[in-house]
Amino acid sequence: MAYQNVVNSSISKNNVKLSADKIIEKLDELREEGKKSKRRWIWELMQNAKDVPNIFGQVSVEITLNQNELIFGHNGNAFTIDNLTGLVQQVSSKHSANQNTKVTGKFGTGFIATHLLSDVITIDGVLQESEEVAMKFAFELDRSGKTSEDLMIPIENALIELNNIDESPKFNSYPDYEASRTENDYFNKFKYALNEESFKTAEVGINDLIESLPISLVFLQDIKQVRIQNNVDNTQYLYKIEKPRSEENEYDEVCISILDENDSSSPVYKNFIVKSTEEIELLVEVIEFESYQLVPVNNNQPFLYRDFPLIGTEKFYFPFILNGKTFNPTERRDSLYLNGNSDKVNHNKKLLEDAIKYSLEFVDYLVSKSAKSLFSICLSNLPDYNFDADDSEHNSKEWYIENVQSKYRQQIIHKNIVGHGSETCALSAVRFPTTHEHDYPELRSLITDYLGTAKVPVMQEQESWIHFLGPENQMHTWGLDLSYGLQELVNDINKLENTIDFTSSVNVYTWLNKLYKAIEDLDQTALHNSYKLVPNHNGLFRKLPTLWAEKISNDDNAYLPNPFLKLLLELGEDWYKDLIHREVDILKEAHQSKSMSDLNSAINSHFLKVDFIKTSNSLTHLINVHSIVAPNSKEDSFQRLLLDNASTLFKIENTLVSNEYTSKFNFEIVHRLLIQSINNQLEKIASLSSLATDLEKSKDEVTIWLSNYLSLLDSKTNDYSKFLKEGKIIPNRESDNVFCNYTEILNYGYKEQPLNRELLQILSKFNTEKNYFKRLIADGIGIKVSDTLNFERLGNEVVNEVENIEYNKAYEENREALLELINWTEVRKDLTKKYASKLLTLSGRIFYILTIENSENREDVMKILRNSENISKIAGIIDNTAFVNQIDNLVDLFPNGIPQNVMAFAKEDARKKKDFSNLLELGSKVEQLFIKTLEGYQVTNEIIHAGGGAYDIRIYNPDTKKSFYIELKSCRYQNTDPINIAVSQAKRAVKELENDSFSIVIVERSFNNEMDEDYIKTNSKYFKEPGKHLGKIGENYDTIKSSSNTESLIDLKMDFAEFKGSLDYKWVLEEIGDSGFEELLVDINKVLSCSSDILIENKE
Repeated sequence: MAYQNVVNSSISKNNVKLSADKIIEKLDELREEGKKSKRRWIWELMQNAKDVPNIFGQVSVEITLNQNELIFGHNGNAFTIDNLTGLVQQVSSKHSANQNTKVTGKFGTGFIATHLLSDVITIDGVLQESEEVAMKFAFELDRSGKTSEDLMIPIENALIELNNIDESPKFNSYPDYEASRTENDYFNKFKYALNEESFKTAEVGINDLIESLPISLVFLQDIKQVRIQNNVDNTQYLYKIEKPRSEENEYDEVCISILDENDSSSPVYKNFIVKSTEEIELLVEVIEFESYQLVPVNNNQPFLYRDFPLIGTEKFYFPFILNGKTFNPTERRDSLYLNGNSDKVNHNKKLLEDAIKYSLEFVDYLVSKSAKSLFSICLSNLPDYNFDADDSEHNSKEWYIENVQSKYRQQIIHKNIVGHGSETCALSAVRFPTTHEHDYPELRSLITDYLGTAKVPVMQEQESWIHFLGPENQMHTWGLDLSYGLQELVNDINKLENTIDFTSSVNVYTWLNKLYKAIEDLDQTALHNSYKLVPNHNGLFRKLPTLWAEKISNDDNAYLPNPFLKLLLELGEDWYKDLIHREVDILKEAHQSKSMSDLNSAINSHFLKVDFIKTSNSLTHLINVHSIVAPNSKEDSFQRLLLDNASTLFKIENTLVSNEYTSKFNFEIVHRLLIQSINNQLEKIASLSSLATDLEKSKDEVTIWLSNYLSLLDSKTNDYSKFLKEGKIIPNRESDNVFCNYTEILNYGYKEQPLNRELLQILSKFNTEKNYFKRLIADGIGIKVSDTLNFERLGNEVVNEVENIEYNKAYEENREALLELINWTEVRKDLTKKYASKLLTLSGRIFYILTIENSENREDVMKILRNSENISKIAGIIDNTAFVNQIDNLVDLFPNGIPQNVMAFAKEDARKKKDFSNLLELGSKVEQLFIKTLEGYQVTNEIIHAGGGAYDIRIYNPDTKKSFYIELKSCRYQNTDPINIAVSQAKRAVKELENDSFSIVIVERSFNNEMDEDYIKTNSKYFKEPGKHLGKIGENYDTIKSSSNTESLIDLKMDFAEFKGSLDYKWVLEEIGDSGFEELLVDINKVLSCSSDILIENKE
């Protein structure tokens, strides 16, 4: 017997040692595991409570947290001896072969996790064995030992106490237990003393319970309710099944209420849809059962359950919460066995494969119920699991991808789970931004705008869809390319030719600017090097490195002026295709750019080509570039004046284009080319007469035009006077005014002493080679050439020719010219004495030779000379050669004498002509006096006496190239007769209205025609801007002219008709009012001067 006792003692000691070793080992593992263990303890207590039978059908649990203690109680049946010994020895009460899915197992190694709260647990409860009286007890479970040996002592003591239970004072008889017991009695309690550290562990566990308790209550039909009373936070919540499951239904709607018992308000409801099979349950939360709007699983929620959550499966991603009733969890209940080929592993794999099949059925059910926010059921990422990838025969990761992830994804992708309002479409028809870019909401917006709302999820759900579709490196298992990110977007844009191909309803450029910003923000600017993403000015997509930004200069980011870009295009160089579109506004700051200087060089490079001027469109280009003017450009600027001259000459209408950056363009080259074009054209036209014909204008008008053009070139404000010497463009004084080279032309004397036309004609008769009209500058041309034919030189030329005639005795050959010269020397003795005094001597001698010495009618001459009265009569007859011929005709017609009526008509006609001649003489006298009056003031301009045509006097300012025209009308004293005006004068008045530069001045002569400068100044009446009233004269004249002499058979013929305008004198005086000489001077100064502050003052 002694040996038997030793054996029993050894066995008992070994059993205790095994228990102590196991407990120490598990406690060490739990402490190393950290937070996961802190979450697990509460579920071990919940599992134990769930497995306790209860006469009331379901177990209720109550958890109380105090600062120094945690109490876990339930109303289940009493403990058994097996329960208590299992607690002491840490042995599960569940048989290893027990297949009851409702028994999870209690008081096994998992229960050790509760010792994280306290080394010593006080268990208050009731003990009852079959056929025995119940006993109340308070029993301590001490795990305070640090080693196995330390822990063996309290284990042995506890076993001894249980062995002597009938005599132990801690176990007291409770015969009324069954009779007095109610559902609200929580006899079974586990009490844990808490310190500061374990209180934190208690909080972690309770918070985890709160997180997963509603789902757990759905799966755990054995638990009725759970109350959590936190006396530290002064909160008390009751979790209860409000709408329980039905055993018959495949799909159940289960409602869990959460009541704040410290608040009288209504409870919060958590609503769940459950699909149940024999071994598997799938669950999804909805907001409420009417809408079936799904609530996604939060990040702290485990996905796998074995009745209770498998703590640690928060990243075992699955479309639904999965409760595997027969799962084989790991010992720590933090995952499943999937590696290898054991029965447990294969069973778990089969459950997961079945779960995928049932999940697809669940999806169909939800679709049939028009469920919303179905993105969460796409969750099928690979779990965060330590797959054994080295096991080539049983590669669990490959198995999972093929049989779980891919199998699910490639079927759900064809189900109508993506909602657009009341409509749904298949997942395969929708595209999503890539997961690594979904945190950039602007990109999602870009994709939505580009693809259209029908091809993307609604905006408020996009981020959720992207999240639940899974990471980018697993997207291939969907079987279709669902991802649509920045790369796919640029691929599509790269396929577009033009912005017109952009079919989205949003503004293409607003959208593109957002795209460029997204590219920059996502650090993907290298995409611009490979893809055509940026439109040029024409809207064509190009790669960014091939395009240029535009800015005026480094200091001015304004766009290059369109008129110059258009001009460059017309010249054959298209910058529009190389410039970034102007509505693209975020790529330009640091990008390569073209400036106004570059544009200037590009344009002028075309104009500088050797044969540019010979090209067919050269003139068009030159006119176009000159038409681009600054907003504040003046009409008298060189560019505007040159353009106007060219437009007139080439009969091209131009439209000015205003641009604020015109001043930054260098016009020098194009000025030169346009001048050359004008000069070339003038050389082709060859004369003023031809120019007048070509332009369909009067000779006076084209003379003024040409004078203005030549004066423009000759202006001191520019350097283009050299072009006066290029080509034959300066008219001479011949009748047609032929154009000559600058070096061939001579000035017509000086301002102080112009030449004399009669003397020039006489000289040309003496010697045709001395016809200076071919070389003298035309009348009305305002420039001065470098060489001048002065009066002294002219006089010497005439003297030389006369001396040659005298030397050669060629009197008769030059009779007419000599007699004209003799007459001229008599009439212009002042000029003869000053510039050709020798002619005074020569003319007398030559006159004698011509009239007496060499005359065959010497005797007749002497007769005439003897009677002085005859001399003047005969001289008057001879003065006019035509008149001599007419006398011959009269003698033939009336051999017996001229009839009386013919003589009467001749006398009346002679009187009229005499009166007209007198008026002309008076008019000329008034004109000369008026000019002298003007010269009496500081009029620093040239005063040109035209003496006829469209005006009488022109005042010209060579600096400003402006003219002021005066038509001077002198009339008799106290006149009442109408004022007559030529049609050409009326037209000139109308034409000059735009320049305010034409006037009529009326001077009533004195009663005795004696007048001086003061008289002119006092009696001048200034008719300002008469063109406002005279338009009808020209219009009516043109009407008559255009309607007569047009047909050959039947027509209105007009021969020698004289037309003139007539102005009522009284009306004219009323229009003039008080305006006189002083007002005239002010307007002359205003029109001709550059500045309005130049005053004209009397020389005196």
